[in-house]
Amino acid sequence: MRRLVLVTAVMALGLFAVSACGLVFDIEALGPGAGDATTDPEIAREVDGDSDGGGEASGPCPSNHGPPMVLAAGHCIDATEVTVAEYAPFIETARSVLPLPEPCEWVTTFAPTDFAKQRATPTNPVVNVNYCHAFQYCRWAGKHLCGRAGGGPVAPGDAGLDPKTNEWLRACTHEGEQRYSYGKDLAVGACPTTVGPVKSRGACAGPYPGLYDMLGNAYEWIDGCTEENLGHEHDPCVAAGQDHVRDEGNCYEHDELSRYSLSPYLGFRCCGE
Repeated sequence: MRRLVLVTAVMALGLFAVSACGLVFDIEALGPGAGDATTDPEIAREVDGDSDGGGEASGPCPSNHGPPMVLAAGHCIDATEVTVAEYAPFIETARSVLPLPEPCEWVTTFAPTDFAKQRATPTNPVVNVNYCHAFQYCRWAGKHLCGRAGGGPVAPGDAGLDPKTNEWLRACTHEGEQRYSYGKDLAVGACPTTVGPVKSRGACAGPYPGLYDMLGNAYEWIDGCTEENLGHEHDPCVAAGQDHVRDEGNCYEHDELSRYSLSPYLGFRCCGE
């Protein structure tokens, strides 16, 4: 397992050791899902014409917000990472639930600091979002941040990367049958680590029909954190789906990042029942 330090414009984000227990949010305390209509006219223009994405109201995996979902390994998962356009309406409509309860009591906004710049690439994964942003978005969208099969967080660290119990990993590995989303053998360069439009890397699709970018593109938060008694924002959480050094990442690659970590390479997708 690697450990990675991500730096924002104002602070260095430290990494901490992970224990074998998960962290459970008080879901009810996080408030309702979608709130009032979007009030920012720039955001509203971006989401005209159902650019909020999902909208797939039929089939086994309906999606009211965010990407459409596909059925993978017996559960539903977003077909792609959440895009900039799909994240935009959440910023305003979910503002009414602030402040959040522990362990996200330190969150003051859902907007990435560079969101004005990100709007120029609406089909790219939204990035520079922390764990709490990702967790709350998925709840707002009527889904949940991918965690343990059957509900709740995975145990962080190596124990959290079990294809039998980790929803994200089950989908990426076709229930443990392969090491890469596209197959059993490495194909160098199939899943570039540069962030670009979702669904634009055909060689990286799979392992289920309609599932894209499980490797490469944006790194993805997973619901699996451990309290470190250093302030909840410092708790280490799991992220997976990319090798920052080479375009050779596999489904088991993962890092432990502080809950408030931000990176231009770090995004997320959601899971469902």
